Amino acid sequence: MRRLFVICALGVSLTCVPNAFAHAVLVRVDPAAQSVVARAPAQIVLHFSQEITPVNKGTQVIGPNGVSAARGEARLSKQDVRALVIPLAQNLANGDYTVRWRVASTDGHLVGGVFAIGVGAGRPPPQLATSEGSTVDSGLLVARFLYFIGLLVLIGGAIARLAVFAPSVESLSGETRAEVVESERTGFGVLAFAAAALVVIGGWAAVVRQATQVAGISFWAPLEGNGPLVAPIGATRFGREFGHAINAATVFFVLILIAYAVRRWRAAIYGVFAVAAIAAGWSLIGPGLSGHAGDPGRGWLTVTVDALHLCGAAVWIGGLAHLFVVAAPATSSLAGEERRRVRLEIAQRFSRIAFASVIVIGVTGIARALWELGSVSQVWSTAYGRTLVIKSLLLGALVVLGYINRRALADFGALRRRVGIELSLLVALTAAVSLLTDLPPANSGASSTGASGGATPAAVVQQAPPGKVR
Repeated sequence: MRRLFVICALGVSLTCVPNAFAHAVLVRVDPAAQSVVARAPAQIVLHFSQEITPVNKGTQVIGPNGVSAARGEARLSKQDVRALVIPLAQNLANGDYTVRWRVASTDGHLVGGVFAIGVGAGRPPPQLATSEGSTVDSGLLVARFLYFIGLLVLIGGAIARLAVFAPSVESLSGETRAEVVESERTGFGVLAFAAAALVVIGGWAAVVRQATQVAGISFWAPLEGNGPLVAPIGATRFGREFGHAINAATVFFVLILIAYAVRRWRAAIYGVFAVAAIAAGWSLIGPGLSGHAGDPGRGWLTVTVDALHLCGAAVWIGGLAHLFVVAAPATSSLAGEERRRVRLEIAQRFSRIAFASVIVIGVTGIARALWELGSVSQVWSTAYGRTLVIKSLLLGALVVLGYINRRALADFGALRRRVGIELSLLVALTAAVSLLTDLPPANSGASSTGASGGATPAAVVQQAPPGKVR
């Protein structure tokens, strides 16, 4: 009966179609796309589903003679931050005008498209098909991948040393315990430094990449003093919140170093732990606030679920990294039987928290999929859904490997070899997660095949009532 209840509950939840969020979607154009007007308008207004940021030199209006028909840069409407106003030159000749546009969603993703309007009474509608979509940015994808790997190892490794390693070596005493603890402290310091470097380098590379695209300049231009950077970073929610998350993770690493220095003073170390917990929490919440989970209208529930998902992944990946890179070498100096006993306790403790983290990842992953997918068919019909399938298959392989590891905890040597394989699969899984953050959710209504593909039906744009924006 209990299993039947769970299956029914899941079935009901799968039939619920969530609201469309995430990447900005073009919902209306004034004058309507593919329409014909008797006289040339003074401006063209694009209305989107959420707040957008204009991309510098991202909009073009090309007339029948191949010459630009725009009068200055596109700008946000003064009355509506979801509307992009394109001013047009005066006395435009009759003919078809092609409009190419590109904007940044509030989550930082760039969305673009093309449509046409005709000028002149009695002309047939323009033949150019309306299209809208966003492209996958490989540079941004690599930067986010490095950031996520660093963040998960940094936070999860710290949790593992407190919840797994420290209790496992409590039974040791004297010089033996001091040697093991010091070896672990040194090893974790190196691991944390490498992870923090990935967070800073990958994270800020992602922020700068997105900001320079909004500013319409090359990635290296700000570093050479040839372009603005601060304003484009602050122009989108991604730039603001992702930057805060990077800073929080950096503060967390600094607090680790401070904890090393004040470890002999109990009151001070408790204070450092409290501040470090806040910094860690902020660094885990930040990616959700900057991405799909933080889209307008979603609320704190989606952000909380996203943070829990990331925390579960951190415990798993960071714990495995600590076990593979730090714990094994730190305990190698112990005598045979004592080494076997301590390593077995480490493996057993980690196995328990890893099992709990897998449950958290699974539950929150289902919740996230239900939010991002509007129907079952989107699993195989969209790039987001197909990437989600790959992620799920990798996670399934990891669960199987984890189950094998749980049944052979006593053989630490074989366990460590399998942990290496598990870490490799988790790296691939993180790459899939990084790709998912760069793809529009399947229910967003935007294509991920590029600006020239994924047509938005002209009827959707044309049938909306016109509005006046100045």
